[in-house]
Amino acid sequence: SGPYLIVAGLSVALGIWADLGALLIAAFTLATAFLVHHFWTDEGQEQQQSMNNFLKDVALAGGALMLFALFAKFGDDVGLTVTGPLFDL
Repeated sequence: SGPYLIVAGLSVALGIWADLGALLIAAFTLATAFLVHHFWTDEGQEQQQSMNNFLKDVALAGGALMLFALFAKFGDDVGLTVTGPLFDL
């Protein structure tokens, strides 16, 4: 998962197919939220901590999806990318 996130983060930071990088980050954080932070099976303090981490991952995925939409729709117009968007909305 480390190299996956490094490549996705550098893609967004450097503006090289930033829409794909943002989509990869969103997919990773959503998968992590549901596969790792299953608060519905925990009890007590663990449940609260897992729920907080679950909601953080969902919020990060939402932010990454917003970046994806920004880069896919206005990638060339914003001037923040080296390459054009890979996806077209």
